[in-house]
Amino acid sequence: MSEVEMSVAEQLKGMMDAQVAEKADKADLEGMVKTEALEAKADKADLEGMVKAADLDEVKSAHVEAIEAAKAEIREEMEAKMAATSPVIYKGAAPMEFKDYNHENGSVVKRLSLDLTKAVPGNNAAVGATDPRSVDSNATYHTLEQFNPFRAQATVLNVSGGSIRLPNVTGVEFTSDSTVQTQAQLLARDTSAVVAKNVIIENWVSQMQFSRPSLEDIDGIRNTIAGLIVQKYSVAQAKDAAAVLKTQTQAATAGAGKVIWDVEPTTGAQLPIDGANIVGILSDLLATCDVAYRTNGVFMVSSNVFAKLTESSIATGGGMVFDPTTGISRVFGYPVMINGYLDDGILPNGTAVADGAGKVAAYFGDFSRGLAICERKGLAIDEYDQTAPGFNTYYADGRFKNSGWDDAALVGLEVIHTVA
Repeated sequence: MSEVEMSVAEQLKGMMDAQVAEKADKADLEGMVKTEALEAKADKADLEGMVKAADLDEVKSAHVEAIEAAKAEIREEMEAKMAATSPVIYKGAAPMEFKDYNHENGSVVKRLSLDLTKAVPGNNAAVGATDPRSVDSNATYHTLEQFNPFRAQATVLNVSGGSIRLPNVTGVEFTSDSTVQTQAQLLARDTSAVVAKNVIIENWVSQMQFSRPSLEDIDGIRNTIAGLIVQKYSVAQAKDAAAVLKTQTQAATAGAGKVIWDVEPTTGAQLPIDGANIVGILSDLLATCDVAYRTNGVFMVSSNVFAKLTESSIATGGGMVFDPTTGISRVFGYPVMINGYLDDGILPNGTAVADGAGKVAAYFGDFSRGLAICERKGLAIDEYDQTAPGFNTYYADGRFKNSGWDDAALVGLEVIHTVA
């Protein structure tokens, strides 16, 4: 091969090597670009996976929270239903603590001192959600209100001495006539007065014995004992309130402080109240109560009146209406409360029962202005050890007295019978 040919061949080889090197560099560059693109896609995929995982965790967390909230709501509803249907003897926030107490005679006993001012009423839908008595509370002394229907509505006054002087409003302050009257007529109708009424606080005592084995073996037995004693105190208070209001109603004037229901004679030994007329009678009770006391008005009726009212409402399709949102029955828009301490209204047939001696079976009005429960704020329960072989004695004493307050605030229904 000539030098010229060799030179040309070397030039061609150089050109080919340059082209190969250029292609190699281009391939390397494309590979790098592809690698970076793949890495970017991988990073993007990882990022998307992380986002999806985070979203999934958030969804799971939200579902768990919703499930737990639903469980809590169901649990609260079940507890509320159980509380509404199961009798509660004592609802104590903490175990009862009996502490050593030195009597003046030198004896030492175990004493439980209950502060009745802590008796926060339970959920009372009858008075409305804005009323402080409607606050739902894990009340330590729930029994006081549970066994005394008056306590949820009346005014409770805590006293420290043996008596209390109340401003007692007597007579009827307003006239319910719709006609225009002269000044003289108004003055003649206005018989109201404010006088000082002295209420003497009375003693109440209770004594109960329990076997020592039950005290030692049953958990929370002292809570139950305290609850039973508070229950007896509450029942005695309710009976006294019913007697005070009954006496006040019997002494009132028909058409002012009470409505008279003269039951018709019938066959049999007894004269029951007529369920067909019960709605009309309650209407008269409402109309007799002055409008000033209707704002917080409540119907409080005996068990028999409530039964007759229910029968009449079912038969006629009207009258009393049950409000499912509050669990309260209503008549003319006012709550109806059952009070088993009121008279049933049943009279003996053939025997005259005059005005002033009849049975008071229902009330309407503002109990917070018509009834005052005056009580010492402390209720003491003493535990005496071994007063009898195998037994401990529990002695309790309290002081209270119910009193009428504003005579016009409550109107009672007195059932009588006139023999022809």
